[in-house]
Amino acid sequence: MRFIETHRPQGSARNDVTVVFDGSEDVCGGALHGQTRVLFSKGESADDLIKRLVTEALRPADMVVVTDDRALAQYVGALGAQVWSVDLFVVQAQKKDAPGRVASSAGVDTKTISYTLATRINRELSDRWLGKKKDGPSIK
Repeated sequence: MRFIETHRPQGSARNDVTVVFDGSEDVCGGALHGQTRVLFSKGESADDLIKRLVTEALRPADMVVVTDDRALAQYVGALGAQVWSVDLFVVQAQKKDAPGRVASSAGVDTKTISYTLATRINRELSDRWLGKKKDGPSIK
């Protein structure tokens, strides 16, 4: 929590931050840690709670979900939320760059794409390169 409050990866302090943890019957509810809301799931997994929060959001495209869980990333990405890996989240927090930009090893900013789009591109190229796609020519 201190990392989030110190580095403010969300940019402006006006941007909400919610951290979701798996909870149990005896550990649940919400708390506020500075400007960061903390939620513990109750009767559902943290992933299911995150899915519900994104599904119920008025503007999912304004949300960033930080996860390395592929299934969760694909689900919330399909709803329009941005998805960041934990590594990207840490880089963003430390660099304080604009969302979607990271510094390359050469020190030049490079554009990144969402996890969902990267997954789709990888699947398409894999299908074509490995000749699995039947409705088009395969590239070899």
